[in-house]
Amino acid sequence: RIRWMTSSEPVVGAVAWFTGNHVAYVKEVYGDGSVLVEEYNYGNYHSYGQRVLGPGSVVAFLYPPS
Repeated sequence: RIRWMTSSEPVVGAVAWFTGNHVAYVKEVYGDGSVLVEEYNYGNYHSYGQRVLGPGSVVAFLYPPS
C-alpha cells in the first residue's frame, strides 16, 4: 500500500486538496506562499482552468510517493 505524505507547505508537483474532495495540481509556488494550480471541473465550469490561490486557501498538500 502506497501512502502519500501530507503537509501545509506547497511544493511544485503536489496535489492541492480542498474540502468537498476537490483536488488540483500545484504548477507553481510563489515567494509569498501563493500557488498556481491547474484543475478540471472547478465550480460549474466543467472544463480545464488555472487559478492563483493565496496562502491558507488549501486544506492540505499531498506529496506524491517518490
